[in-house]
Formats: sequence, C-alpha cells, structure tokens
Amino acid sequence: MFASPAFAQLCSSPSAAGSGLPAVSSGAELLAAQMVAADPAYARQIAESLARDLLERILAGRRVDRAVRELVVALRRALSEPPSEVPQPEPRDAQGADSLSIEQVAQTLGCSAEYARRLARKGADGGGIKASRVGATWVVRAADLDEYIERRRRKEPAA
Repeated sequence: MFASPAFAQLCSSPSAAGSGLPAVSSGAELLAAQMVAADPAYARQIAESLARDLLERILAGRRVDRAVRELVVALRRALSEPPSEVPQPEPRDAQGADSLSIEQVAQTLGCSAEYARRLARKGADGGGIKASRVGATWVVRAADLDEYIERRRRKEPAA
C-alpha cells in the first residue's frame, strides 16, 4: 500500500468518494499492470509523481484530465495487489499469423534474400511484392506473396 498522503487525498476527493477507488478504463488497468510488471520501483515513482501533480491541480481548482487520474488509480491498484499474470493486449491486426520474413519469402520464391528485399523495396506498384517495414526488417503478408506469384504467372508466356 502507498504511504503517500497524495494518494490518500487524491482517492478521498469528492469524485472518488463512495466505493473506495473510482472505476477506471480497461486501458488504464492494462497499462498500469504492464508498467508494474516491467519495473515496479519505477512504476511507483511515476505513480507518486503523478499523484502529487494531480493533487496540486485539484487543490488549486484546476482541470484534471480523466485519463491521467484513471492511470494513477490503476497504478495504485496494480502496485497494492499481489503480482499476477500481466494481461497482454490483443493484436491490432492479423500481421502475426500470416506474415512472412524476407528469408521465408526468398525460400518460397527460390531466390536469394537480397533479391526478395529488392522486390519488397519495389513494392507492388513497381512490379515487386507489397511489403511493410518493421524496424529494419521487411514483413510480407502471405496473401500479398500469393498475389505476387499469381501476377508473375499471368505475365509469363505459356510454354
């Protein structure tokens, strides 16, 4: 539990009164759980600092952003509860199960990885493969590779 008077006062302010801690969004809960799992001491420092700043704003009668307040409350909960499994965010798109590395693309096409990179740099509009950069690597969706192969088959003369 926090010994911080800022946390106690923040959570006993009129809008937080009633059910103990106010309800927070699942996004704030997820972020707080991930922060605590990654580095509890640093998460505690962040929570204490945010609580002090929010308390100053409340006492001065200034506007308090709801999202920041929710994060402080979620951090307090996450830091005061026993550690549990951290919930993982769901993927935003399907670029995990059906994505291929350049090496996998090269193996499928029967070419070198360098040539596959060149095709990725060209892009679909330039006669290459539709691909995305993820950091320093290229990622190709399996459907885009299939489309490239089909395009190449249509261009080749029948033997």
